Amino acid sequence: MKVLLVQPSINPPRGDHLVAAWMLQALRDEHELSLCAWKAPDLAACNRYYGTTLRAGDFDIHLVPAPVRWLGRLAPTPLTLLKDAYLMRRGVALAARHDIVMTCSNEADFGRPGIQYVFYPKLDMARPAVDLRWYHASRRLLELYYYVGMRIARFSSARMKANLTLVTSAYIGARVRALHGIEP
Repeated sequence: MKVLLVQPSINPPRGDHLVAAWMLQALRDEHELSLCAWKAPDLAACNRYYGTTLRAGDFDIHLVPAPVRWLGRLAPTPLTLLKDAYLMRRGVALAARHDIVMTCSNEADFGRPGIQYVFYPKLDMARPAVDLRWYHASRRLLELYYYVGMRIARFSSARMKANLTLVTSAYIGARVRALHGIEP
């Protein structure tokens, strides 16, 4: 099977990156893999940090175009939601050439059913304290930010809800149920 993993990065040290790296490791011997990402993987760092044995050639890499990556680096804030939205849009374009499409980067609309692994729902505007920044103080600004992100991604809640949803814990499962009305 041809499998597409849409993931901002697999580089250490984040938990979703670790799960994504291990997904690639687990699937590489039996499937044709592709990674759609913002950042090229540093396989030596991944293997050292995560205990994987990923090698060049285990999967094809489809990076966001260099000019878009350059623009992303110029932003004064991380713009994570907007970058994820752009990446999901790229993933939709690649999905037609794959049998399975998945992510470890929370909710996703792949344009068709896929697999989404939710660490914390990115579409939940009520963020944990560790995520709060100055721009979270304005509800209107935050709503505009989410609106723009969803427009960039051409996001459909109905398509996202058709995904197989995996979660990290019962707590996150409850958040997903409350926010989206889906059973993880």
